This record gives sequence, structure tokens and C-alpha cells, in this order.
Amino acid sequence: MTIPEIIFTFFFFAVFGWIFELFLEIFGRRKILNRGFFKGPYIPIYAFGAFLEHYGCSPLKEHPLFVFIAGALMCSVMEYIAGIILEKIFHKRYWDYRLYPFSRWCTYQGRISLASATSFGVFALALVYYLWDVPIYIINLFAFPVRLIISGVFLTVFVIDGYFSIKKYLRNKKELYPDRIAGNDEGLI
Repeated sequence: MTIPEIIFTFFFFAVFGWIFELFLEIFGRRKILNRGFFKGPYIPIYAFGAFLEHYGCSPLKEHPLFVFIAGALMCSVMEYIAGIILEKIFHKRYWDYRLYPFSRWCTYQGRISLASATSFGVFALALVYYLWDVPIYIINLFAFPVRLIISGVFLTVFVIDGYFSIKKYLRNKKELYPDRIAGNDEGLI
């Protein structure tokens, strides 16, 4: 993969994750919330999960059941570790599956659940057999200089968004206001 393909694929799946989270909020809690840390419509953990599933599950492509199980396990471990790291860094829980009616009955510490693991397994199947090549196909529709510009714009917007999101988090923490970054009711779209 070229650098523009990697960057575009990363943002493709980060935006895909944001859309997925948006639908979970609409159907799970009947609210429209931005569940991401960033202001932009992307959640990077989904992109990391997509890369993990692609490279971890593609060797198992001949066995769909193994793709499902490996995808569910790998992303659940990643989600659990990411949850702990985010809680340690930002002193805030960014997701809790005990709050969702479809997953509260089978969860571990609210960080991972059977419902999320199942969705990771299904996503691994879709990714390995169908989705991985979509962003690569899209970015390769453009000439290489345009691919570089697109990638540069995505990275620039992401870095600026990250800077202001972290700045806002630190300001809110300093002022002892509730943290509005993680999509509570004040983060309505």
C-alpha cells in the first residue's frame, strides 16, 4: 500500500466507525450524539481495528468461522486495552456497554460485550471479503498528486481537530466543568 492509500483507508474506516456509533446511539438510546473524542466525524479506534482485522484475519480467509472468531477476539482485546488507556489518560470512561439495552446482559466491566464482539466478528467478515478494497479503489480513482493532496488535507484536518479537542478537554478539566468531548447530552449534533 502507498502512503495515500494507507491514510485514505484509515480515514475511510474511522468515518465508517463514527457512522456506526451514530446509529448505535440512535437505536440504543434514542439520541443523536457525537460519540467520538474529536469534533470531526471520525473515530480512529475503528480504523485501527480495521487494519488489525485485515492483517490479522486475511491469512484465515479460507475459513470464515476463524475470520469471525479472530476478528471478534482481536478487536475486543484492542477495545478493552484502549478503554483502560483512555480512562487512565483522560480520567473518563468513553463507553460503557452496561448503558445499552442490547448488551447490558453480557459485558465485562462495561468495556467489552458479547454484542460488540459479535459486531467485530461480522465486521471482520465484511472487511476481509468485501470492504478492504473499497477505500483503495476510491483513492486510486485520482491521479497520484491528487491522492497526496487528499491525504494531506485529511491529516491536516485531523491534527488540527486533535489539537483543539485536547485543548478543549484540558480547558474543561481545568475549569471543573463536565467534559463535553465524549458525547454526553451537551455534545448533540
